[in-house]
Amino acid sequence: MREMAKRKPKALATMGEPESLESLVSLFRTLKDPRIERTRAYPLEEVLFLVLCATISGVNHLTEIEMFGETKLEWLRSILPYKNGIPSHDTIGRVLAKLDPNALETMFASWMASTAKASEGVVAIDGKTLRGAIERGRERSFIHMVSAFASGNSLVFGQVKTDAKSNEITAIPRLLELLHLKGALVTIDAAGCQETILNQIVEAGGDFVIAVKNNQPTLFEDIAIKFHDVDVAGKQEFASKFETEETGHGRGELRICETLDIVGALTHEKKWPNVRTAIRVTSDRVLDGEVTTNTRLFVSSIAGLSAEHALEATRSHWSIENSLHWNLDVSFREDDCRVYAGNAAENLVVVRHIALNLLRSVKGLSGGIASKRNQAGWSDSVRCAVLCAGLG
Repeated sequence: MREMAKRKPKALATMGEPESLESLVSLFRTLKDPRIERTRAYPLEEVLFLVLCATISGVNHLTEIEMFGETKLEWLRSILPYKNGIPSHDTIGRVLAKLDPNALETMFASWMASTAKASEGVVAIDGKTLRGAIERGRERSFIHMVSAFASGNSLVFGQVKTDAKSNEITAIPRLLELLHLKGALVTIDAAGCQETILNQIVEAGGDFVIAVKNNQPTLFEDIAIKFHDVDVAGKQEFASKFETEETGHGRGELRICETLDIVGALTHEKKWPNVRTAIRVTSDRVLDGEVTTNTRLFVSSIAGLSAEHALEATRSHWSIENSLHWNLDVSFREDDCRVYAGNAAENLVVVRHIALNLLRSVKGLSGGIASKRNQAGWSDSVRCAVLCAGLG
């Protein structure tokens, strides 16, 4: 039994040794330390590497990061000196509060572009509010982050902060600037249906499928009339039509996706030069014998987009809710985090995204994200393997 306890998991035994982590640590060295030199008892890369390792290992709070560091100091010193030991949780909080989040977000996006090779396939962009990051005395001062999530490999490709959900319109262009969009199909909810955003995606070499609602009333009406003409007047046929049906456990859903060529049919054609196809998705849901119908409209830059491809894109968009936001809430307990000072909450989101990507990328480790975090906390070799997952 003692011999078995010492044995590393077979798939992890030959990977993830401490000396392999220099290239990961070097990423943190590219960041500018915000502290004056005489107060730098703990180098920036040591603080950030500690926070990342603790986050991977199931730690969610600053006080626990300090305790994790004290417990794993010998292992940490196999990678970095930690000459002055482990910083206190207050010191960790102050460093995270002062660190420029734009620099950390840019580093993160560059790292993802170099390791994951770009975000081909559907890239969903959506926002999430950090419910726990509320400044005392300002109950509504939530922090809102907008993230880009590649549904094909379930990886985060970038994120930026916005002061409120209503300001996603200004945050999305900043996020797009960080991303490598060539070959990507970007999906955004109706907040992203803005002339500049659509043009920016196409100019970067990507395409889009973006929802349209009454925030763009003329465009919305143009598309609705176009589909009405087919439904009622029979002036033309749909360019493409596709249906799916799912049943089970007392529920059922019929989805019908239809597409139309919209070129030349818009009131403000010059405002929307990259809009080529209009999409309508109608969902009939049956639950306990009651039927509800929901109809959504979208536009795309892809001429001749098939209804099957369009439906796949609209459904893939919601993977950001199920695979990213859900994991941040449940596996990382993000909404329980009460850190709010300075830039700390925003920087911790970036660290969680790095940790989530590494946990998703590691090979030979079974279980969900929460289970993998536990295993990384228990085993130094597993933690090394997770950290090395982003170096290939």
